[in-house]
Amino acid sequence: MNEAKKLLVEIRQIPVNMIGSKVGYENRHYFNKVFKKYTGVTPGKYREDRSIN
Repeated sequence: MNEAKKLLVEIRQIPVNMIGSKVGYENRHYFNKVFKKYTGVTPGKYREDRSIN
């Protein structure tokens, strides 16, 4: 999950489902579920909350 969190924040042009695949989750729904279990938020929300505008 640490690698997924890093990619979500640092490489914003990669879609969330591609990040899940890059860290070993072929099923995007399962990646979202596991990510939320460990962080308390979905990958999209995690990225949104850490966006630098």
